[in-house]
Amino acid sequence: YATLRRGLRPTPVKAKRENSDGSIWHDKESGRWRVAISWRGKDGKLHRKHASAATRLEVMAKLHELQLAQKLSPAEPSSSTTFGEYLQHWLGDVVPALPITARTKADYANITRRYLLPFLGDTPLGDLTVEDLEALFATMAAQGKARNTIRLVKATLSRALGHALRRGYVSSNVALLSILPVCAKPARERRVLSHEQAALLTQALVGEKDEALWLSSLLLGLRPGEAVALSWDDIDCENDVLHVAKARKWTPDGWVIGLS
Repeated sequence: YATLRRGLRPTPVKAKRENSDGSIWHDKESGRWRVAISWRGKDGKLHRKHASAATRLEVMAKLHELQLAQKLSPAEPSSSTTFGEYLQHWLGDVVPALPITARTKADYANITRRYLLPFLGDTPLGDLTVEDLEALFATMAAQGKARNTIRLVKATLSRALGHALRRGYVSSNVALLSILPVCAKPARERRVLSHEQAALLTQALVGEKDEALWLSSLLLGLRPGEAVALSWDDIDCENDVLHVAKARKWTPDGWVIGLS
């Protein structure tokens, strides 16, 4: 009443916020702004989505994106949805839109076909555990697969389950909690030329057709794909500068030259 007599508008009572309204806070440890929304799915479980940004304005935009994605998201997987069925959805609907190279997309499909579907395809998505993944890694190690191959399988699992976590299909990304087996075969050690061997190679290249190509790789440490992608436009003779911005890469459609 006193507030009204002074001619001021009373402060309205704010309605109770829903979980889908989201929460925004500043993470002092990382210095970033974070946002999270949660909602109750048709299965009765509580689902959450997270995002972060450098500024409050950017994270508010992320909040609107999360809210829109939650409203427009397709039907949630049922409790009977297998990991194999989810992987087929991920490869067909999610991976094509990711900002990654065609080679990486092909690698995801190949790893899924060779390792994930045969071993984990029949496991219910919501029942997938760290032990399931580590059993797969142990089996691959026993088959003599290199540690780097197992690492790529883990990375694929992490990416696929990361999307499932953001959509609320799973409660955690168990791939991030899994550990590679110590018995996995280490990657093959790469051979490096000694100074004497490099000098002999330099002498042997004199007069050869590809002398400039090999010397550029040897002296500048270029990758093979970067060396073969060089053109005359990449050479600045006036300033003695070589611009290395492209590389020859393999894609499912054949060899192409793109950004390094």
